[in-house]
Amino acid sequence: MFSIKMPRTSAGIFAHRRRRVRTRARSWRRDSAAALITGDPEFKRVESLVEIMWL
Repeated sequence: MFSIKMPRTSAGIFAHRRRRVRTRARSWRRDSAAALITGDPEFKRVESLVEIMWL
């Protein structure tokens, strides 16, 4: 029973994560552009986090 449920739950988690990243990507682009203009050091940390998430 557990082995049958596992793929479905993991797929749901991945789909949810992908959806969340996609919706966040739009605001992240706007924030990153503002961070580049202002030279915000926080941008570097966010950029590396996004790279890790996409790998």
